[in-house]
Amino acid sequence: MIAHRRDNPASTDGWVIELVAGMIDAGETAEEAAIREVFEETGYRIMNPRLLGRYFSSPGGSDERFFLYLARVGEAQREGDGGGVAGEEDIKVFQLKIDDLFDRLARGAIDDPKLAIAAYWLKDNVGRL
Repeated sequence: MIAHRRDNPASTDGWVIELVAGMIDAGETAEEAAIREVFEETGYRIMNPRLLGRYFSSPGGSDERFFLYLARVGEAQREGDGGGVAGEEDIKVFQLKIDDLFDRLARGAIDDPKLAIAAYWLKDNVGRL
């Protein structure tokens, strides 16, 4: 998970906890984009991410769709510092314990719908990973 500064810091505390995210480049698959974005933003090199689902961000209002992937990582996969593309992104790698994630979910304290969907999926499937 990563945190990224909002355009209007006055609207919140200035940071929002969200999943790694980015655009799919021309000629790139959603999976390739996920692998690239995880490395750019977190410094972790993932392989074979598991597709959990595809979702429209705002059905009826936008044709934007996001692809939600799961990948397990450990320090052996850490090959960079992360932080996003220099000069374009202000990203801080943020690790959250699973119990803290579920607590935030229960309190309605997750602002990113992608993270909420992922957290609900994880809550239902954590014992099967």
